Amino acid sequence: MAEKTKINDHDLQRQKFLLEQDLAQAKLGLSPSKINSIKKQLPDKKYYEFAYHMFFNKQFDNLEKQWQSWEPWEIWDYPIQDLNRFDNIIIKNIDKISGKNILDIGCNLGYLSLFCLHAGCNDIQGIDVRKNKLNIANFICTKAGFLKHSFSPVSINSEDFKISDNVNTILFAGVLYHISNHYEILKKFTNSSATAVIIENDESQRFRHDHTPNIHWRFDTTSDPMDGFSETGQQVLVGKPNQSWINTVMSEMGWKLKNLNNYEMNFGENLKCCSVFER
Repeated sequence: MAEKTKINDHDLQRQKFLLEQDLAQAKLGLSPSKINSIKKQLPDKKYYEFAYHMFFNKQFDNLEKQWQSWEPWEIWDYPIQDLNRFDNIIIKNIDKISGKNILDIGCNLGYLSLFCLHAGCNDIQGIDVRKNKLNIANFICTKAGFLKHSFSPVSINSEDFKISDNVNTILFAGVLYHISNHYEILKKFTNSSATAVIIENDESQRFRHDHTPNIHWRFDTTSDPMDGFSETGQQVLVGKPNQSWINTVMSEMGWKLKNLNNYEMNFGENLKCCSVFER
């Protein structure tokens, strides 16, 4: 009886995942051909799957041993919402990635760095304030056969944070709305050698359609490894700039808006925005 229950639970998880994929595809209006086109431009899904499998299981060491005993779930593939996100951040901006030296700020588990390597970037530097994630980032990029990458534990809030002289493109995805010193960070981008900046933002509904530049201030819980960071407190003050604020500040600093795309995550709960600036 116990074995039968286990099999039924597995089947239930399988059906649940496939249903979620179908719902996301219908919601986002992505055709099967579009989905296949995106996946063809990304590396094998197993690296992304492994990264999150290790993260959710809080396994950051002995990754080679884990890799040897781990098997991908045959039914699992890139979630449709993630494919839509990666299309807007990476694939639509190949010209800012291929052949470029890239700085991936807040690189998390390293999958965007991996995608940039797969897309033909010359070199990528990934930084994140949470050091344990970088073990996973380095592992999946190396396991995928790439060599021109480095990952370092760096806080962009530190006064010592500096951008290397050879950086062409700055990838700033999923970070802007987890900090409080937005202007200072964008100023450091401007003072660097970068000629392109890719910014992924999560606008607050409060100011989403406001043409006046605004920032929605709130608190992040620092215990969540995907939220804002503080070495001392359980909460940290962060701000969500609206797109008008980003556009205004970047324009004042001499950047030109090249591309702007909005896309949904989690069935409309979050509306992400990817803006690309160049100079």
